[in-house]
Amino acid sequence: MSILYKILATLEKNNYIAEKQYKIIYPALKYIEENFLNGKISVSYLADICGVSESYMKKLFVKKFGVPPVKYIIQLKMNYARDLLEREEYTVTDIAQIFGYDNLGFFSRQFKDYTGITPTKFKEDMQRARSPYATTDKL
Repeated sequence: MSILYKILATLEKNNYIAEKQYKIIYPALKYIEENFLNGKISVSYLADICGVSESYMKKLFVKKFGVPPVKYIIQLKMNYARDLLEREEYTVTDIAQIFGYDNLGFFSRQFKDYTGITPTKFKEDMQRARSPYATTDKL
């Protein structure tokens, strides 16, 4: 059992970021949270508002979240896009526009890269799952 705890502690240590380092990237996280719907967010701007270099900003993000800032932002967008698709109030085109994508195909590719299926297929699957005639029985 102690070996298991050592392995878990080692894994946790690899993702550990000191409070001081977290405070450094906090302005960037706050900015991302407030502006991820407003189109493209540059890493250079995030680094500037935190007072660090782009490379250090990327290093801190990877250490904390396992991905660089750009991928973190894409993940945030795609999670929110899934939530919007589940509500069935918006079309795929509407959602792409909400996120500032000028190219629907590019949005669809990013969504598929993140979820494994296209946004249209995701929406269809959600609608089918909610249908009163949906069944898990196969003929």
